[in-house]
Amino acid sequence: MKNNRRKFIKNAGSLLAGPMLLPVFETLPANDVTKLLDRNKHLSAAALAKNEDFWYQISKSYTLTSEYLNLENGYYSLMSNEVLNAQIKHLKQVNESPSWHMRKVQHGQRRRVKRELAAFAGVAPEEIAILRNTTEALNILILGLELPEGSEMLYNVQDYFSMKEAIQIRAQHSSQKARQLELPLHKMSNAEIIRAYEEAITPDTKLLLLTHLINVTGQILPVRELCEMAESRGVEVIVDAAHSFAHIPFKIADLKCRYLGSSLHKWLGAPLGTGMLYIQKDQIQRVRPLIGCTAYKETDIRKFEYFGTHPAHSDLSISTALQFHQSLGSERIAARLHYLKNYWIEKVKDLPGLSVQTPTEEGRSCAIANVVVKGMPVRELEKKILADYGIHVMAIDYQGVNGLRITPHLYTLLPDLDRVVQAFRDICAK
Repeated sequence: MKNNRRKFIKNAGSLLAGPMLLPVFETLPANDVTKLLDRNKHLSAAALAKNEDFWYQISKSYTLTSEYLNLENGYYSLMSNEVLNAQIKHLKQVNESPSWHMRKVQHGQRRRVKRELAAFAGVAPEEIAILRNTTEALNILILGLELPEGSEMLYNVQDYFSMKEAIQIRAQHSSQKARQLELPLHKMSNAEIIRAYEEAITPDTKLLLLTHLINVTGQILPVRELCEMAESRGVEVIVDAAHSFAHIPFKIADLKCRYLGSSLHKWLGAPLGTGMLYIQKDQIQRVRPLIGCTAYKETDIRKFEYFGTHPAHSDLSISTALQFHQSLGSERIAARLHYLKNYWIEKVKDLPGLSVQTPTEEGRSCAIANVVVKGMPVRELEKKILADYGIHVMAIDYQGVNGLRITPHLYTLLPDLDRVVQAFRDICAK
């Protein structure tokens, strides 16, 4: 299996030898990132996105496998070594004083993390709960939000399957009804999307699930406009921000939504099993928790954070993930990710038999893209690209989409994407 990054990965992300119980991974010090940015402060985010020397240095902040080229970052984004080392440090600290830490220390630390996360998200600390992932956050909202008897819950085929299933389960065990739309969103303009949702809402519709950034195609929906339209019609909106949070620049207030869930182990690069729930403060009492807890008032967001003993070391490491992300800046990160997506898409979009299933215009997608090759089953295509080119991508055949999802990240360099381009050129030439 060919991999022209094998030597670089072994040199830049090697495991330090020594008698330590847990490893420490080499990383680019934060002050070096500051120096890099200072040397390039004259460049706009768009210009810096094309500076391969800069991003090569940033890629040293990650330790990558040498077994394959990972272009499937849409599932779980790699932690930087700085975050990984923080998690290892916190794990050791918690393990050394387990009961003491969990009973006496963790609550104050958790409050600090929530303040930092809330500041980044642009909301009050009293409006967010730190959970395990988007699925948990949105299940709390879908199953726990107060709704009128006999009302309708509306969602689209391209919403994430776990959220659709939660709506279906609520419909099975309540008087509420579930209705799925069949909108091919990636083929529609923003104006068409807004009009289609508006036309779909009936007097019975009281809940609308909206995905900010579609996981299978990478399309960004005009969520603010949709939220404003739905609210004017008396419809509550739950926003699935699993893939948009820390991927594209925005504050939660920008979306004009009351309810939102996200995973922090995706684009923020926090440890696996960290997520966030947002509920506008005056709406918290309208949502009941999934797990019984009488320690907090109905108006206290912390009522959702009780799920027994949890991995405190992961929650603490969110702070380091925020610091790493903010040291680079949301605008610079988004510009780089958008540039990487367009770099390879532009080189393959006119190949015979290949179709792009992601809008590529500015503001309508960022890192994630989806393509399909006519006449080749998508799962066979995934296997071939891995076997013949050593590239890990994801076959998608659900949520109304059939295609190959390809997702670069901050450690992805242009030679990596050139391998993807060559793979599609070879495949489409046959």
